[in-house]
Amino acid sequence: FKQKTAYEIPLRLVGSEMCIRDSPNDRESINEQAKNLFKNGWSLMVYPQGTRVDKNEFKEFKNGAFHIAQQNNVRILPVVIAGTGDIWPRGSKFMKSGKAMIKTLEPIDMSKYNKESIEQLVKDTHHKMKNVYDEMTLKLKS
Repeated sequence: FKQKTAYEIPLRLVGSEMCIRDSPNDRESINEQAKNLFKNGWSLMVYPQGTRVDKNEFKEFKNGAFHIAQQNNVRILPVVIAGTGDIWPRGSKFMKSGKAMIKTLEPIDMSKYNKESIEQLVKDTHHKMKNVYDEMTLKLKS
């Protein structure tokens, strides 16, 4: 067994398709694709802000991933990442050395939520993750 560096490890890519988020048909297609992933034992990683943001921003979360998790009864594992904005600033083609921190929060059991309670869950999760992000950012600066 030869040890490999990260760039030598092949990545399994899940099909990537352009999604037009305004169409109900595309939402159904995305949910169907997610359902197939979960059925086959895969996880789905979603950036809830919907886009990569500047290091000083923490945009409101989109609720699509929360609806997918609720409809498929899968847990959400919130992961907070801080410091990458300094390592790979938005708009830059290259990374530079630096420190980053990653912290996982308690998994969210989606069986406790329904369609009507998702909006509050999104707000609560955003609040928790932002607090952790702010704490981590302060630690990185010290």
